[in-house]
Amino acid sequence: VPVDSSQDDSAIRIAYGDTVTGTINNETVRYQYQFEGRAGDVINIDLVGSDNLDTYLILLGPDGEILAENDDAEPVTTDAGLSGFVLPSDGTYTIVATRFLQDEGLSEGEFTLTLTLADEVVSDDSAVVDGLLSYGDTVSGTITDTVYEQRFTFEGNAGDVVSIEVEAVDGSLDTTLALLGPDGELLIENDDIDFTSTNSAIIDFELPTTGRYTIVVSRFNGEDGRSVGDFSLRLNTSDAPSVDSPSEPVLINFNESIIGQITDRNIENTYTFEANAGDVVTIEVRSDQGSDLDANLTLIGPDGAILTANDDRDLFNGDLDPIIRNFELPSDGTYTIIVGRYLGDEGLSTGEYTLTLTQGDPEAVNEFTLTYGQTVTGRLDDANYQVDYRFSGQAGDVISVLAMATSGDLDTTVLITAPTGEFVAFNDDFNDLDAAVVGVTLPQDGIYTLTVGRFMGLNGTSSGSYELRLVEGTDLFGISDTTVDTDTSTATNATSEVIEFSGTISSESPTQNFTFSAQAGDVVTIEMVTTDGNLDPLLILEGPTGQEIARNDDESLTSVNALLSELTLSQSGTYTIIATRYQEAEGISEGAFSLTVRITRNETVRDASTDTPSSATLENGTPAEVITFGETVTGTIDDENLEDRYVFEGNAGQVITIVMTTTSGSLDPYISLFNEQGVEIAYNDDNIKARGRDAIILNFKLPTDGVYTIVATRYGVSYGVTVGDYELSLSRQN
Repeated sequence: VPVDSSQDDSAIRIAYGDTVTGTINNETVRYQYQFEGRAGDVINIDLVGSDNLDTYLILLGPDGEILAENDDAEPVTTDAGLSGFVLPSDGTYTIVATRFLQDEGLSEGEFTLTLTLADEVVSDDSAVVDGLLSYGDTVSGTITDTVYEQRFTFEGNAGDVVSIEVEAVDGSLDTTLALLGPDGELLIENDDIDFTSTNSAIIDFELPTTGRYTIVVSRFNGEDGRSVGDFSLRLNTSDAPSVDSPSEPVLINFNESIIGQITDRNIENTYTFEANAGDVVTIEVRSDQGSDLDANLTLIGPDGAILTANDDRDLFNGDLDPIIRNFELPSDGTYTIIVGRYLGDEGLSTGEYTLTLTQGDPEAVNEFTLTYGQTVTGRLDDANYQVDYRFSGQAGDVISVLAMATSGDLDTTVLITAPTGEFVAFNDDFNDLDAAVVGVTLPQDGIYTLTVGRFMGLNGTSSGSYELRLVEGTDLFGISDTTVDTDTSTATNATSEVIEFSGTISSESPTQNFTFSAQAGDVVTIEMVTTDGNLDPLLILEGPTGQEIARNDDESLTSVNALLSELTLSQSGTYTIIATRYQEAEGISEGAFSLTVRITRNETVRDASTDTPSSATLENGTPAEVITFGETVTGTIDDENLEDRYVFEGNAGQVITIVMTTTSGSLDPYISLFNEQGVEIAYNDDNIKARGRDAIILNFKLPTDGVYTIVATRYGVSYGVTVGDYELSLSRQN
């Protein structure tokens, strides 16, 4: 904004209650007005245009920084306005009255600007002046559609440990809470205390500096929210937590349990134990019932190197407690256990936990240790729904894994975890119900964990025996590059062909095309796997007439490899596979890849509506529904209707939020956002902050002007089992 924030003669002085007028045209694009405000003042500014003028409003603070701006006060108007804005400090504020796109804009006309002072914050404590709180104070306030945010300030010292709690006392209010530092920067925020409450709290937060802090109380979705009501705000201070949160390592012995706590002040605890080479240990953390703690676990050897780590013991079903099972120690010495929380300093979860260290049988661990080229067998059922294996790998090793069901109705999954606990690769269905990862490059030296499970883990229903195969390289099925293997053993009325290709994506060659012939009714699965470099693969499949059928960027939340799974082809002819990278020609990732095509020819034609298209039109020809900012729509996801699509027009730089909330049934929502080219640019399964199953794409900045598509579906899509009704809302900040 080309304005001078200092006091000068060009700015027109106004006061609360004043109304001024002016004319915006190509000669005079903007006007500046200055007024004196005090911390805690709640103000309204209305900028109404005449003729075809599309007004735009900007509010600058005493330091010249932009505090707020608005284009359209309501979706149905082009008039701008700010409602219920709370001034953060004493000083001279500047209002800029202009038009949409300012110097590049085209609209012209007269305007009327009105500045008013709204009702002040209501307090239960007569000592509270202009929103200034002291430790121990409790105040009350009201959130309405006119005043959707209230601010309070307090003086704090570096090292103070504060707790701030907001409770809705009537109405439908769904509170949010934020704490700003003396410099105005966001320090911490909270929406819901836990998934059972819409009240907000910041507990045991240590202030980093001395100065005046600002508490912001608002509602979910802020200006675009719907909830209203009265609230109570409490500010307290306390000494450091008195629970056992050791700053020095605590000694733990075999078969011992120790209670600890993770807080915002103490985000990790350290424990040590003595052990010998060959000892087998199991280390587990269990959060207390009712705690929201999402703990993680790291084991460090006597030489200080990380041996293994774990975050969640059950990836599918929200069991956030970590466990390291049957790990064989490599040497004599002192080992270190670190218990922390997900996201560390940036994490939100807190609570007490119990750490248990047990010693296992060295003979039993050999059954779960693998080497390249080895094949083992096992069984998964309700009593034993996942098994951890370990293998030693080196940085740069290229490996492949197959978990194939050999009895029952078992639907396998495979997960590879690095020594440091990061996910390396995951797959559910590579071919039918069998899981496989092909051509995975290991990122570091160390002991890797290979977890074989069943789909949906604890909540799954399949069971049976499996065969697990670990190989070095990509020759998982005993076939070589660009050869075809025909397999008729799986069904009397079906044959399978596997075709493999390889290639390299670079800035000079960002795409490579491959073709194959197929008949209508054939089912094809295509996987593109990075074998070298930092390539982020993108797969596109085109039909015989050149039309795009499907595309995929990431096969799962834990892998950048691309997968088009079990697409039923509707035409006979030659199909084209376009192997490229994320953002295609504009992308920056490069590297080698392997491409595997599995074609299953079957007399029975599947319903193609279970595949995931990337355009704004559903497979059955139904157009996507239009959604506008501030709107909430409803729908139903079930086995007959796997997804709904919504389109909206967005502009580059707009910051949007999409929320998909279950309103009935067991639905586990999943949302994706696609650009005009059909490229997935954002997705979410579970709102980690709210610790529930609802999905949210929060404060996403749109990269370009255009029409965007929202896909509302369920976790697992065609393989998912949850069903139910939902609400989906779209909002924007600017």
